[in-house]
Amino acid sequence: LGHTSFYDYHAGNNGNLLLDPIVTTNTDVVGGTNYRNGVLTDFGATAQTVGAHLLTLIHLASTGRANQITKDRSIVGRSWDGPLQEIIIYSTDQSTNRTNIEDNIGGYYDIPLPGLLDENPGAAAAYSLRRLSSTYTGSAIQVQRADNVGGTTDIGFDSYGDLDTAALTTAAAGNDMVVATWYDQSGNGNDASQATSTARPKIYDSVTGVVDDNGKSAVEFNGSHYLNSGTTSATGTATNFAVAHVDGGSGNRTIFYT
Repeated sequence: LGHTSFYDYHAGNNGNLLLDPIVTTNTDVVGGTNYRNGVLTDFGATAQTVGAHLLTLIHLASTGRANQITKDRSIVGRSWDGPLQEIIIYSTDQSTNRTNIEDNIGGYYDIPLPGLLDENPGAAAAYSLRRLSSTYTGSAIQVQRADNVGGTTDIGFDSYGDLDTAALTTAAAGNDMVVATWYDQSGNGNDASQATSTARPKIYDSVTGVVDDNGKSAVEFNGSHYLNSGTTSATGTATNFAVAHVDGGSGNRTIFYT
């Protein structure tokens, strides 16, 4: 977005991305709070990497405006080079809604954003087939062939923070695969595991491939295939969130059981 006296996204002289009115140096950022892929960023001091970005400006001053998209500026080298897919402008302060809006946009365009635990820390245990924290460097799960042949293999995440299904498919080599350990991403070491090979839940089917629900990877549980969470029973205040698809079961169909 650019014009000589208007606020704009543009490439600075050294390859940085700025959002500012016309300035004399490419390190000045004026009039707003800036985020790149959900992370607070000084666009004037941080060089851009090649690739897809979700860029957010929250500008509370009354003078900020823009009426031209990627027009070159009076300062050489400040136009945007590359495809744009979506621009949304609110005439109100969306600070409280920012993460929800970014999650919606980033999810549609497959742009990695801060993890759930980055924005909502303090979980006692967290098991997921997506990366929940930008600081988590471990794997998602440890798998083994369902027939207990061969050793275990750790499966991590792809560049989008989802389960690395390509690595899982390679490890499976056409065999059923089960989860031996579901790693705790909270940092508390409460890994969920199953020592009995015949009781491990399935993650890969030799015929249909990676177990999934609505296009997202999943672990298939039932009354005889389960994991021990590594946590103790909650005796005080606690809040649990679970994403589950009920295919059947018995009784009151519990997810957690002591």
